[in-house]
Amino acid sequence: MDDFTLEPSEQREPLPQRHFRAVYTQHVQGLLKQQGYRRLDDMRGQPAKHPRSEHVSEITYSLRRGVLLDLMRDLRAAGYLIENPRQLQQKHITFLVRLWYSKGLGASTLANRMSVLHWLELSIGKPNMVQSIELHLPHVPLPKRSLVTTVDKSWRARGVDAGERIAQVCREDPVTGMLLRMQRDFGLRTREAMRFKPLERTERDGIWVWEGTKGGRERFVRFSRDLVVAERQRQTLQAAKDVVRKLPRQYAYLGYQGRTLEAAVRHFHRRLEKMGITRREGLTAHGLRHERAQTEYEALAKAPTPLRGGGADRARHRWALGHVSQMMGHARPSIPAAYIGSESHNAKKRRVIVRNLEAIAPHLPAVHSLCRSRSLGGSLWLVGARGDGLAEHGPWEIAVTGPLSTELRVTLELELERTVGHRFNLASVLEPAGLKLTELSEEAPDAVVQAGRLWPRLPTNEARQR
Repeated sequence: MDDFTLEPSEQREPLPQRHFRAVYTQHVQGLLKQQGYRRLDDMRGQPAKHPRSEHVSEITYSLRRGVLLDLMRDLRAAGYLIENPRQLQQKHITFLVRLWYSKGLGASTLANRMSVLHWLELSIGKPNMVQSIELHLPHVPLPKRSLVTTVDKSWRARGVDAGERIAQVCREDPVTGMLLRMQRDFGLRTREAMRFKPLERTERDGIWVWEGTKGGRERFVRFSRDLVVAERQRQTLQAAKDVVRKLPRQYAYLGYQGRTLEAAVRHFHRRLEKMGITRREGLTAHGLRHERAQTEYEALAKAPTPLRGGGADRARHRWALGHVSQMMGHARPSIPAAYIGSESHNAKKRRVIVRNLEAIAPHLPAVHSLCRSRSLGGSLWLVGARGDGLAEHGPWEIAVTGPLSTELRVTLELELERTVGHRFNLASVLEPAGLKLTELSEEAPDAVVQAGRLWPRLPTNEARQR
């Protein structure tokens, strides 16, 4: 990181820490309030303590405020005695970007902070102050951000019956259970479910969602084309009406009564954690939103989601994708790839897998010969980054059926490297629970498959988890 010199105006006697914090906090609040603001009701039916912009969501407002306060503190810690964001210059931005990168922040965090800086430069009238992150960090390998999910986060992917689990929650906490039902059946976000008014926002063929949405964008969520899901949605909506029917009009939300929205969200997650619905267990409330997007796509496309293999024709896939995007409250049809995966991403992975197969095909006879010489018969699989189509370089990761001791594994890896000239990492199918294997026979050309039959049928899920 380059050294940055302080200007004479920045080399004065620093203000006391407490006074400095009060001054820059006041300037940040003043900058954020330049746009038109309006107050929203909280969960208690009263004006919210913190107003938000008409043009951005509450989450965006909180993000901007937090980033601005953090960057002012970072600059002060580095010796830049700036009290007002309007005093920022390009050298300060470059310093901040390099500081954040040195802290190892992820690609999404860096992107969010850069978006705040771009908003800031326009707000203070310095449109060329913030450059692209590549110019602030030249000759540096930047982390890549991907909006396409490669992991199924739905509850059914964890082998959990959402209906039974939510019924358990409803018996212990009816309000928390109702919020989960709205997320499962209508794909609502947590804040949308809490602020939903079932007595006012319902139509004959769906519901209107506005309060709690990102950017305040209103959308209409129709009942599913799947008749079974549609009937369940109507039952959930009727149950929600019964919950709030006896409440005064200003309290007719589904969320916890008598709490602010943020306090209600925190209470909701505490209740879920107490009931064993945690990220550590692979279960989150947002996973129900993933599940709703996947089931709706499958009902429309008449095929599995790209995350589960795909298979829909291009026209039907695009139509289903647009419908799911509107239902989930996204403006761009590409965003649902974060829930259902991407056909183009799958095609790219398939091409990488085929190239990996073509590269290893000439070495298959030697691999099989060495394995048989050590009494390791049966099936072999190509796994790891190369087997998943995520890399074309690095060691070959091969999974074998049957027990494989540490001594035998090390011996085989050394012999394979000496014979073939490439690094190999061997693992037994029975060792790591849930080892992700890729069935390659359906992806590879016939010539590659016939070269050594490296990839027979996959074992069942039960065999993987033994």
